[in-house]
Amino acid sequence: MIYNIYRIVFIQWTGPDSGVGRVGEDPRLAQLGSPDRLLQAIHDPVRSVVTADRWKLNFSPDLGQHELFDLNQDPHEMDNRYGRPECVERFEDLRSRIRTWGKAHSDPVAAGI
Repeated sequence: MIYNIYRIVFIQWTGPDSGVGRVGEDPRLAQLGSPDRLLQAIHDPVRSVVTADRWKLNFSPDLGQHELFDLNQDPHEMDNRYGRPECVERFEDLRSRIRTWGKAHSDPVAAGI
């Protein structure tokens, strides 16, 4: 099971044209969704930020599957806090940091978040 998780992450890092784990060639990937949905996930231009106080936001602009983690309490990123009322301000702060960074570094995806 751990191998599957790491292989999926590796596919996302390397992208669909890398020749590694092409969607449709690995039957284990079918458990995660249709080939079209997997390609959407691979191409989603996720932007991330980790703060000095150990909060992490993965912002998913195309699919809207954001992830917000308190790495102090959850170092293995198992408890996604995105969408919880008590975390709205934290989410907006981190999203703003990604946007500011995007504008400063001419990243149109991050600047538009």
